[in-house]
Amino acid sequence: MTVTHFVPSVLGMFLRHPQAAGCTDLRYVFASGEALPVATMRHFFEVLPGGSELHNLYGPTEAAIDVTHWACRADWNEPTVPIGHPISHTTIHLVDLHLRPVPDGTPGEIVIGGRGVALGYHGRPELTAERFVASPFADDPSPRLYRTGDLGQLGPDGEIRYLGRIDSQFKLRGLRIEPEEIEAALTDVPGIAEARVLPLTDEASGEQILAAVCVPDGEAPAPSGIRKALSETLPAYLVPSGFRFVGRLPLTANGKLDRPAASALFTQGATVEQHHGRGHRRHGHRRRTGVRGGDHARPAQRAAGTGTGPRGGAGGRRRVPGRGRSGPRRRPVRPGRHVLHHDPAGPGDRASHRGGPAGGRAHQHSDGGRAVRGRG
Repeated sequence: MTVTHFVPSVLGMFLRHPQAAGCTDLRYVFASGEALPVATMRHFFEVLPGGSELHNLYGPTEAAIDVTHWACRADWNEPTVPIGHPISHTTIHLVDLHLRPVPDGTPGEIVIGGRGVALGYHGRPELTAERFVASPFADDPSPRLYRTGDLGQLGPDGEIRYLGRIDSQFKLRGLRIEPEEIEAALTDVPGIAEARVLPLTDEASGEQILAAVCVPDGEAPAPSGIRKALSETLPAYLVPSGFRFVGRLPLTANGKLDRPAASALFTQGATVEQHHGRGHRRHGHRRRTGVRGGDHARPAQRAAGTGTGPRGGAGGRRRVPGRGRSGPRRRPVRPGRHVLHHDPAGPGDRASHRGGPAGGRAHQHSDGGRAVRGRG
């Protein structure tokens, strides 16, 4: 077998298998369906260092599955894996809630145009009208655009970064939470191979807390050590209070995280540890609650599921002159800390990103926005 295609979480499972390093005939490995974690990409090049290529793809079913592509690199040093450039006959727009192009380096909704965009949903005219819209761009050859509901950002190298779902954001004690940002930080902690973050309700207090389901890389690290590592890169309110360690992440039939099953891992009769720090309530002891917290799950309680990664498209990668594998380090594009803001003084909404880089290469619209096009 020389070519294979994985959902990123299943790719992680494959790479952890003892015999994965023996698959030296693999030449091309494609990952799509969910966001490809940087930790999984690095693990790929550690397990298969002999010339196998890993390609990150992005795209929804509504646009013929895959619409962008990025060839992964072993020397990549940013906290997220880019989704890259559009494939042939495809255009990607980054827009605000009113389909106005956002400035380079600013998060916006990923909107897709081109030959792959579907006509709509069968028998669902209202949803079709909501998601499939007429293109407002005079120079766009596609008369119809698909609104993905995904957030993206054009990096300084002209490659698109996936920032997560617009609707995946939630609030905790009035503070906006971006789970992808926390998950990226978790997989940077030694001993954690994969992680997913979700909100849970502490049954004893009725408060909402942050919880993390983690797949350990070997022996599971102590929650206190995880919190200490996270506190070096995240504000206190983004550090999870509860942890569950499992052999594999629970997945749905199509390979995506089963969030109800993940929530069920935090079962009644376990403990929750409220972190003593800013942004968390102080408690001098642990309480018996309905949420699993600061200690490790006993072996008999470890839950088995299957795998985790944005949706991702192959082929037709556009080369930007002067860009190569070597050169100066660029400022990372960090996931999270972005939101489409409503401007009460203006006719629509603006997208903002705290600390995001500016710049990027793409085709210029007459109104100052940019679109990224594939060849063809």
